[in-house]
This record gives sequence, structure tokens and C-alpha cells, in this order.
Amino acid sequence: APEGYKPQLLAHIDAQTRLGPDGYIGIKVNSMNDADIMARLVRASEAGVEVELFVRGICCLRAGVPDETENIHIISIVGRYLEHSRIYIFGQGERARYYIGSADWMTRSTLRRVEIAAPVTAPALKARLQHIFDTMLADNCNARVQQPDGSYVRRMPGADAVDCQAQFYEEAYQANVHSSLK
Repeated sequence: APEGYKPQLLAHIDAQTRLGPDGYIGIKVNSMNDADIMARLVRASEAGVEVELFVRGICCLRAGVPDETENIHIISIVGRYLEHSRIYIFGQGERARYYIGSADWMTRSTLRRVEIAAPVTAPALKARLQHIFDTMLADNCNARVQQPDGSYVRRMPGADAVDCQAQFYEEAYQANVHSSLK
């Protein structure tokens, strides 16, 4: 396997696992079936680490299984736009480490291809990644939450509907309008 992608990510998962309930893992990918990564996420959950996963498509991990993956939450957001961003967050607050990457957590990507994950260190970019993640967590228009049996239940909007894709579109539009006025 090419060095750099999977070993770097596994080290971060393992570091959060050692922190137990003080650990945190937040991931956004389109698909996941890598058995090694999933096994480490299960160990992290068993150690008490909060694991929040956005997996748009194929996901071979089951969330919320008592005494196994009860600290893992898996959300699929399928809306108007096909998103390809991959975001990895390890830790919270000042200790959080942010990465962006090119690959889903599929065996074909983690073992058979040359993929990269790059650290994000600029405070403004880290804040933007956290904003994206928090907005996706709040989505109640397109989000579907995985149940322990593998089925998904759609979140229903309450009084305050949050459509993350519509919000991101509006933010990008406003940023473009403001930059063109300069």
C-alpha cells in the first residue's frame, strides 16, 4: 500500500481511541467498506470515543449497536448536489486536527491507489471545515440517520429547517458576489 494515506489516518484514529471518552472522530466521505478502518472505529467506539460519520453512499459499518458501535453515529445526506469533499477531524477544540483528502474509505482507494490526505493548519480554513461539519450535523431536510439494523430514518424539519446544501450554495454565492465587488 502506498505510504502516507492510510497509515496517517489510522494513527489518528488510534490516538483518539487512547483518549477514550475525551476523544473525537468526525469524518465525511462518500463511501466506506475498508475493514481495517471500520474495525478501528469500532474499537474507538468501545473505548468511549464519539464518532460522527457522514457517509453519503455505501457504508458497511453499522451505527448504534449496543456495546459495540453505540458511540458511532452515521448520517447520509443526499440532496440536489453530489458532493465530493472528504473531511477528517480528529479531536475537538484547540486539540482538533483537520485534514482534507481525495479518497473514500473504500478498499480500492485505501489499498490499491495512491491517495492523499493533507493537513489543514490555517485557522480560517479549520474554522470553515468545522462550520461545514456543524451545518451538516444540523441538517434536517436531507439527512438520514442510520439505525442499528442498517436502515435509515429521515430527519424531519421542525420549525427551523436546515438544508446544508442550500446553505452552502448561498454562502458560496454571497462570497462570490462580495469578491466581485472588490
